[in-house]
Amino acid sequence: MLASGCPGPESGNEDAGGTRDARVLDAPGLDAPGLDAPGLDAPGLDAGGPDAAMASSCGDPGSLLPAWYVGFTPSRVVYVAPDGDDAHDGSSADTAVRTTAAALRLATPGTEVRFQPGRYAGDGVCTYFEDLRGEEAHPIVLRSAGGPGAAELDCGRTSSMMLVRSRYVAIDGLDLHGAPDGAHVFNFASGEAPYLDATDHVVVHRSHFHDAGRHAIKFSQSSHITLVDDEFDSSRENDLLVSFVAVDDVVVAGCHAHDGGSFNQIKGGSQRSFWYRNLVERTGFGLLVGGDCTGRSFLVHTDADFEAEGVRAWDNVMIETARAFRFVSCHDCEVVHNTWLSSAPSQAMFMLDIGFDCGTPTEVPLHNRNIVVRNNVFSSSAPWPYAIAGTMPEGLVMDHNLWWAAGDPSRTGTDVPFSGEPTSIYDLDPGFADPPADLRPTVASPLIGGGVPVDWAPGNAEGLCWSGSPNVGAY
Repeated sequence: MLASGCPGPESGNEDAGGTRDARVLDAPGLDAPGLDAPGLDAPGLDAGGPDAAMASSCGDPGSLLPAWYVGFTPSRVVYVAPDGDDAHDGSSADTAVRTTAAALRLATPGTEVRFQPGRYAGDGVCTYFEDLRGEEAHPIVLRSAGGPGAAELDCGRTSSMMLVRSRYVAIDGLDLHGAPDGAHVFNFASGEAPYLDATDHVVVHRSHFHDAGRHAIKFSQSSHITLVDDEFDSSRENDLLVSFVAVDDVVVAGCHAHDGGSFNQIKGGSQRSFWYRNLVERTGFGLLVGGDCTGRSFLVHTDADFEAEGVRAWDNVMIETARAFRFVSCHDCEVVHNTWLSSAPSQAMFMLDIGFDCGTPTEVPLHNRNIVVRNNVFSSSAPWPYAIAGTMPEGLVMDHNLWWAAGDPSRTGTDVPFSGEPTSIYDLDPGFADPPADLRPTVASPLIGGGVPVDWAPGNAEGLCWSGSPNVGAY
């Protein structure tokens, strides 16, 4: 555990469930510049040895998909085609409907809504729909028939997709884009408090959401949400790409997020989320572990004293993000085996304590607590203006990390002490193979074998199992 540091405020706005989110803007003062060998037992990866056969068990994002989706066999198909007609019954390719709205009206438990290849545009393609309710044994799947990206739903910046109170619903392979200014491309919501019949058990797989007025995708007051092998990018307002507000049991794995204000947020008393093997590029805030200023009226767990609890982030790679992690009022949260590289860093991390109502007289005091930062690479090709801004969390543990800022960053200004931890590395270049394109360590890299085993993170970002002492970082 490290010693205490100095607090610093940060501001945001309330989150109105499915409509208006906190702006994650850092107080300028906290961004201000401050003061200035592999083992003989082949540690790290054993990809060619006895562990090679176990590689698929050490990180395939697809293995995190729920059984109700993986084993889905439709009992009925509703066909959709760009040249279809909503007067049709959708029962065959020859009688396909044209719009999403028409297809969803026909969908019952066990239905596959099959979008034929092509571009869909116009009224009813990006639509608002309530109570799309599948069942565990009979889910509803919206699928691109020609494979990922073959069905393109163009919202034309005049509408967006919003499903309210969905249950056992999956999105597979759709390309959805072009929400209006101020709107999310795809919004899963649960109506108004007390959030009865809330959205639950949703899968988004192999899909692409982009050109967003706000977020690429958002979930509010929901549970059991799984995003695997998706792409999220191009938020026009430089906003979040993936947003969860009061959502429990989240998995985000194998996704590519790029060109937005931030990759994500998970807030509003959210419990148990897992962020695994994602590639994050060119986002300002990197990976958020928590989130800002939800507003108590939007909580599901009304007694929560945290924005997020039980966050685990591992094997993520962050390239050209201003910082690696931003912790906001998170309890029992761990970031392990991640790699960060930036040429224009602001800080390595930000640790912020802020309440649901952003400092109003009715504020619930919130704070970070029991944060573990282990086996991570914090690196940049330029010096850091600051190392870790914010407030020292209660129960902070940081060990077996590599810190590099075009040199040793130990004299960089910081609110949270990070230097001098005996198992970490401060004065050695990480030795990447070909940065930023290839962040695997070379054979002479100090990352090789420099980590410590973590039982819930058995492999690296390529799905290879660790053998002996693991490497520091995602590879």
